[in-house]
Amino acid sequence: MTTKTAAQRGTAVSVKSLAITAICLVLVYVFTAVVNIRLPFAPNGGLIHLGNVPLFVAAILFGKRTGMIAGGIGMALFDLLSGWTLWAPFTLVIVGCMGFVVGAVTEKKKSFPFYLLALLLALSLAAMLVISLTERFKHPQITVHVQPAPQAPAGMGGDAIGALMQEVAKNPQNVDALLHLVEALMTAQNWEAAETFAQRASTLDVNNPQPLYLLGVIKHNQGKHKEAAELLEKVVALHDNASVRYSLGVLYIHFLNDPARGVEHLSAGLHDPKAGEDLKKGIRDELEKAPLSHAGGAENNTPDQPVRQDKMDKKAKKTNGKDARP
Repeated sequence: MTTKTAAQRGTAVSVKSLAITAICLVLVYVFTAVVNIRLPFAPNGGLIHLGNVPLFVAAILFGKRTGMIAGGIGMALFDLLSGWTLWAPFTLVIVGCMGFVVGAVTEKKKSFPFYLLALLLALSLAAMLVISLTERFKHPQITVHVQPAPQAPAGMGGDAIGALMQEVAKNPQNVDALLHLVEALMTAQNWEAAETFAQRASTLDVNNPQPLYLLGVIKHNQGKHKEAAELLEKVVALHDNASVRYSLGVLYIHFLNDPARGVEHLSAGLHDPKAGEDLKKGIRDELEKAPLSHAGGAENNTPDQPVRQDKMDKKAKKTNGKDARP
């Protein structure tokens, strides 16, 4: 019968500890990345996650070293892989300290209540993971797909957007600064970030039609044409404008298969005395191509029209002009 030497026992313990720490690290990352709630009002897509649960379980059961390594590296890894690279060093230190403190407090007082708490947390963790994955497979539309933003065109690069972000950070209540940031993000085709700040501007100034108009253009570019039309209808209710009527006409005729309503908006825009001649010409062109012989004949003739994606995009570019502003 052979007995293990102290060196062999130490090696076995080290391998076991390393394996446990690696498993806990993976759990922290998975529960941060998978079981989370995106915050629509937070800049850059902030979120609430459950990564702290496996962190605390690891610290309580396996001590301060495991809690520190699994928590710090696990969450820092999430930051690195999810677009929050700037925050990764802070996460590594802060969350690592959290794991160390929890482990240091509990490892000297290990008793039945602590083990029971860890067991309950672990069971809750497993239940939440199962529920989260089940809901994601049943309802894939609730999953947020994060895509890297396209490169900004010349004249509106990351430095310009960064400067606007700093301005908004200094004065979060400044609606004008928010709108400038939204327009810059739209120019860079970063629709998700633009939507976040446009919603904030709309909340701060509910009677201002401009945030709603920008949100409508954003929704259109995201392919959410019905939501875009609803937002632009609110703009018209706040401040009737021929430019917005034109956009609604294009949406209803070419994207929502409702030519009657589209012609109604185009006709209203055409009779707006404040509309410029270029805008009126565009409205007339759309009315001539509309699948109706006149505004009241929608019931008799509603053939499908080919979708022209550039219509609203061209209109969005005109929002910087005098006639296009609500």
